[in-house]
Amino acid sequence: MTIFTICIFYAPTVPLVPLAAWSFVTVRHWVDGFNLLTYYRKEIDSSGTLIDHVTKTALMVVVFYQICMIAYFMIHSRRDESIACALLFVGSLFYAASTFEEVKDMSFEENNINEPNFS
Repeated sequence: MTIFTICIFYAPTVPLVPLAAWSFVTVRHWVDGFNLLTYYRKEIDSSGTLIDHVTKTALMVVVFYQICMIAYFMIHSRRDESIACALLFVGSLFYAASTFEEVKDMSFEENNINEPNFS
């Protein structure tokens, strides 16, 4: 999440930051995938709570970024840009509220058919 946050905040000023972040995340994915499949073999079941946490954190970072951009444009007396950012902010909040749903791990529910489901 740190690389995602750095990429979001520095991408407008330095256009090569998303490319560097993409390459870092790709290499790290390969290395972590190799390590998890060969050295650290362990069954981990988070029941979907990890992806839910990551999604909420990414949404908070994007919302905070939009608030910072609105404040930046207001400080520099750019009325049209601040209005556009505010409209995008309201639209993204509406989109996030309308499409938000809890993430469920369907394989976990299928494997435990005999156990009662309390959710």
